[in-house]
Order: sequence, then C-alpha cells, then structure tokens
Amino acid sequence: MLKVVSSPISSVPDGPYYGLTCVACRAPFAVLRSEGANLVTIVCSGYLQIICPECGTHRRYELADLQSFR
Repeated sequence: MLKVVSSPISSVPDGPYYGLTCVACRAPFAVLRSEGANLVTIVCSGYLQIICPECGTHRRYELADLQSFR
C-alpha cells in the first residue's frame, strides 16, 4: 500500500487539476496539476493525508477518490 502525505496546492491558475472534496466542509481543493490531456492512472491502492485549505480538517482520502476538476 502506498501512503502519500501531502499538502493541497494553494493555487491552480487557469487549468485543470485533480483534487478532492473535503468531507467536512464540502469544498473542492487541488492536489495534483493536470498538464493538458495527460490523465492520472492509479495503479496501486493507497491514500493521501491532507489538511483542507478551507476548514483545516485533517483527513485521509483514498487515491481512488481523486476527481478531475476544471
């Protein structure tokens, strides 16, 4: 199992990104930049431990929970 401890990206100017929706406040936030048409393929199980930049809630998210946002 892969474990990644990460901080969210503070700003994603004019571009798509992969992110999560906070389970506490429901705010979407960026985790990975998406370069053009490149897609992220999850090839193993694992999780991210991230603090929501909106409400400060520290949560564990499965890698499979990543979503594509614009």
